[in-house]
Parts: sequence; structure tokens; C-alpha cells
Amino acid sequence: MTTDTVDTSKDEKQAEHDRRSPTGPRSWLALGLLAVLLVVAAGAVGWVLGSSDDTTDTPAIVERWQEAWLSGDPDAVAALYAEDATWQDPTEVGVIRGRGGIQSNAEFTFAWLTFSDFEDETVVVGEGVIVVESIWSGDSRSLTRAEMTPFSTKAVTILEVDDDLITGSAIYFDPDELFN
Repeated sequence: MTTDTVDTSKDEKQAEHDRRSPTGPRSWLALGLLAVLLVVAAGAVGWVLGSSDDTTDTPAIVERWQEAWLSGDPDAVAALYAEDATWQDPTEVGVIRGRGGIQSNAEFTFAWLTFSDFEDETVVVGEGVIVVESIWSGDSRSLTRAEMTPFSTKAVTILEVDDDLITGSAIYFDPDELFN
């Protein structure tokens, strides 16, 4: 019976160490790609902020959008949107298309919550786009409780606007905070 022994040379040991090491060649490549992505993201944010026409006043379309949601009137919400507008938010699967779909979404939303305030923290206006960071508050119910309870959540609303109508909206918030 013979016993084989494995003699790993120093070069092979170093290569194995480099392969497993968090600072090995693959990690540096990943870090390099991450750095490039961060620079691109920072440039995009700088472009949006740098191209802003106004970062303090809330545009009339945003005020009308907030008033419509505060009113609890799905027709008032839908009237702000173009016929072929789109709507996205974290509680939806996919994109809602068209004024009718947006009106139906508002009806459904009002069955689950009521808004009492939109406190704008940041408003950035660009060419055809408005970004609003705000605190939403009101009352909501969830699947596990029928009674309404207060909520307060930070949200970001991105409105695409053309001829004083909203052509697209994307709303970002934490559904767990809204439907506590």
C-alpha cells in the first residue's frame, strides 16, 4: 500500500490565499465596479439637483395632487392624470396604466386609508419632472385589523408632468409604516 502525499508549493498556497481572501483580485474588481457605480449615482443626483429650477416652492400641480388625496375623492385624483398616464407604488404588482386604472386604484386606496397631511421636506423641479420628499400622515387599516389607526411615513413622489397633467407617477414609501 502506498500513501500519496501532497506537497503544495508556496505559489499554489499564495494563489489559494488570494482566491479566498476578501482583498483578493476578485474583491478589488468588485470594489472598482462599486466605486464606478457610486460615481455615476452621485453624478445623476448632482445633475438632478443642479438642473433644478426651484427647490423651495411647491408647484401648483403637486398642491392639487395633495389636495385631491386629502379630499378622499378618487375622481379628483384621476382628473389630474393624462388619459394614458402610469402609476407605480410599492403595494402594486406592475404598473397601473390609464386614468381609469388610476381612478380605480384611488377608490381602493381610500377604502384602506385617509390622508390628513402632506408635510413637504424637499421639492425638486426639473424639466418635466417633480420630485417631492414628504411626510404623509393620516389613518389606515390593515388586513389584520378593521379599525383605523394613525400612521406617519416618509415618502418620495416622482411626478412626470406635461401640459399641466401628470403623465406618470412613482411613489416610494414603506408599506409597513403606512399599514402599521
